[in-house]
Amino acid sequence: MRGDCETIIHGLCAILDLHLDWVVLQVDIQNAFNIVSWEAFFCELHVAIGFLDQLFPFVHSLYAPRSPLYFSHCFREDEISLFLSESSTRQGDPLGGILFALAHLRALRTVASEHPLCLFPSLADDTHIVGPLEAVVPAFHTLECHLSVVV
Repeated sequence: MRGDCETIIHGLCAILDLHLDWVVLQVDIQNAFNIVSWEAFFCELHVAIGFLDQLFPFVHSLYAPRSPLYFSHCFREDEISLFLSESSTRQGDPLGGILFALAHLRALRTVASEHPLCLFPSLADDTHIVGPLEAVVPAFHTLECHLSVVV
């Protein structure tokens, strides 16, 4: 991902060179992969086209039922506890990044359509809002509202 980060940085610099009065606001969703809503990525998979729509039955079989997660205590190995997983992508799931990106994309599309003066280059859970200051601030507030549905 190092090359992707560099690409975004170079792109941001190029945009700011063209628009000297624009600003960049970096938004990082803290602990994003651990709090993403299953409903958000299921909705995106359900309406996706191409190969992503073919993933829906597979992902649904992995995530739709609440999954039992078992763990034991370090000092009491005979005591096993259970809790049900109902949100977030699973640790080690190779699809975790894609599922988060789908849920995040839903919010970004909506915000971008409501704030056409801004650009929203993003990588994983790092989003940048680029544009005139008077447009970036309201775009950030809109993004906050839409992300509350995703996470």
